[in-house]
Amino acid sequence: MSGNGYRFAAPFGWGVTHAARTTSAASGEQLVSVTVFPLGRPFQPALWDKTAPELDRVAAQLASELGGQVTSQAGATLAGRRARTYDISFKRGGKAVVERIAFLLEGRREYQLLCRFAGDDSACRDFRASFRLG
Repeated sequence: MSGNGYRFAAPFGWGVTHAARTTSAASGEQLVSVTVFPLGRPFQPALWDKTAPELDRVAAQLASELGGQVTSQAGATLAGRRARTYDISFKRGGKAVVERIAFLLEGRREYQLLCRFAGDDSACRDFRASFRLG
């Protein structure tokens, strides 16, 4: 699948949707998606240490909106670039689920990679491993 400046492999048989800034694939409660947000000015990698705390605040806000909590946060490498990842645990329909979110900043774009799963995170791992810019 591809979108504005990226591509990734979705699990076979999942329903695919495309919107203005988002491409996603879903099967039941499981979801993988990429959303692209414009940045006001080009991201400078030298500013990463100042950017990470802001991303931490965004993840905490998302967790609050979901009625959950950030259970993991870490640096990562996605598509050969530095990224910040978070696991947010919450209940959806009475079931425990996790949203794993990664933020990758490149040029004038912020890529938000999201996976939702309950239990097995293999689709999330495959999705993130397949993500490419360009």
